[in-house]
Amino acid sequence: MFFRRAKKDQAENPEVAAALPAEVAPDIIPDIIDVPDETQGTSGEASRDCSTSVSLDFSTTSDLDAYDGWFGQEHVIAAIQSVLESDAPGLHACVVSPPGFGARAAILKMLHAHAQSRSAADDWVYVHNFEDARRPLALQLPAGQGRHLADGMLEALSELSATVPAAFATGEFNARCRQVADEHRAGSEAALADLQHKAAEQNIALLRTPNGYGLAPMHDGKVVKPGVFAQLPHAMRSDIEARIAALQPQLADVLVQPAQSIREQHAALLALRSVTAQRVVDAAFEWLEQDLAGVPRAAAFLGRAKASLVRNCDIFHSGGAVSPGAGPGPVHIAGDPKFRRYLVNVIANNGAPQSGAPVHELKGCQLCMSAPATNASGVIDGAHMDLVPGALQIANGGYLFADVRGLQPAGDGWLAMTDALTAGAEIARHPALQPSPVPLNIKTVVLADDVTYRRMCDADPELSSLFRVTVRCAGRMDRSADNEMEFARWIAGLVAQNSQLPLTAAAVAALIGDSALRAEKSGGLSLAQEPLIQVLDEAHRGAMLAEDKVIDAGHVQHVFAQRQARLTPRVPAVTLI
Repeated sequence: MFFRRAKKDQAENPEVAAALPAEVAPDIIPDIIDVPDETQGTSGEASRDCSTSVSLDFSTTSDLDAYDGWFGQEHVIAAIQSVLESDAPGLHACVVSPPGFGARAAILKMLHAHAQSRSAADDWVYVHNFEDARRPLALQLPAGQGRHLADGMLEALSELSATVPAAFATGEFNARCRQVADEHRAGSEAALADLQHKAAEQNIALLRTPNGYGLAPMHDGKVVKPGVFAQLPHAMRSDIEARIAALQPQLADVLVQPAQSIREQHAALLALRSVTAQRVVDAAFEWLEQDLAGVPRAAAFLGRAKASLVRNCDIFHSGGAVSPGAGPGPVHIAGDPKFRRYLVNVIANNGAPQSGAPVHELKGCQLCMSAPATNASGVIDGAHMDLVPGALQIANGGYLFADVRGLQPAGDGWLAMTDALTAGAEIARHPALQPSPVPLNIKTVVLADDVTYRRMCDADPELSSLFRVTVRCAGRMDRSADNEMEFARWIAGLVAQNSQLPLTAAAVAALIGDSALRAEKSGGLSLAQEPLIQVLDEAHRGAMLAEDKVIDAGHVQHVFAQRQARLTPRVPAVTLI
């Protein structure tokens, strides 16, 4: 795993600010203040000061130009934008913020907005290497073509599972096989008949015996018996023996021809099977090759896969004739080990070209590519299908976001990520394979708190060279008349986003006063969003229950009072006897 949750007994004081790397530009890193627990409210209702430094010149928040953005964090926005808009490779960002300041939602919104301005990233797939099975090939394909190739391969294999056996079971194919056998058998018989005729002209008989073929003297069409032959004059016997000796090599040649004919017949039948299989395979892949004609990498893979399927067409043999409409179907094909080498493992699927660059939030998945331990068996044919993509592959060509607050780096996963991002490529780890590396083109934004950031630096001393832009969220802003009006616009924006009732100026003043109390240790106004949103939500519900048209100061003060009551310990009554 990338990070694991920190144990409570190992947690450090979150109020101690961590020093940031000196390499970071100081103009985008404001000071972090000690921020108290924003969700707990203040220690006493009597101390709540709801006044503002000046009067708020509006009736309700509906009159204001609502603020739409991450309020008070313009320096963080500028820092992240500098990373997103930069073409420099290996440039990543780390944002340091405690919970409750809206960092996660704001960063994701920025990433998605920036992603929509870009074209979709390329797909990445792993396929079998037909030249070296131990080195699967990583193919980069246009967006959407990876899944198209994978699905098309399944569909073609499913079709072939029906059409290949059917093609070999047709009467035409069987007739051609018989024709090949007859042609080679006829050739052998013709050669034997020709020798028999030639020998007969010399009064020599070609005999077929249990031990094979032989030559013997013949007279008046009948074979001369050995006893009779022995009584013939010596000159006549010598002449007959010379003629038999002359025909013997020709007989040997004729007798060799059947074995040669069998080999030629076998080769001819294999060629016939290959031609038949090629025709069926071409038909099954024709539509997919046309779709991917403009994608050379996919076309090359399909060519190699088709050649292998033609050579190994017996994998489709089902032991009998199969109707063209039958077949195991894509699901069975995908689960059949003998077809695994032809399947396509999609590790990055980015949809249609107009879908924008990918944005992936790391949530409980592997950061880097992995493979199940079962591959230790050494089986490599089709083992590329066992490679499981991690977050780096899913986000490749786009953006990776990781909220690691409260977690701690988990050794190997963290180092594997930093190594991959530094090298600009990831080499998948597999016990039996050596997959080709996948180049990484990715922008990473990590959200950490102070404690987690220090742990990250401890786990990797060279972290600052990777996350060259590191920026802290502001915890507060100065309190002034202009800032109070900006704060009111921020409240108007939150109300509009959540479709809540508008607030009166007095209600906004109460919220500004509460924000000032929450920032009392450092002065100014607290920029924590979560407690503000919670108060707005409760006040809205109260106003709706009262059937009011606006949220006034009374609704807000009622929320404060309820919260204070929940925090005040209840002392049980004691009755004296």
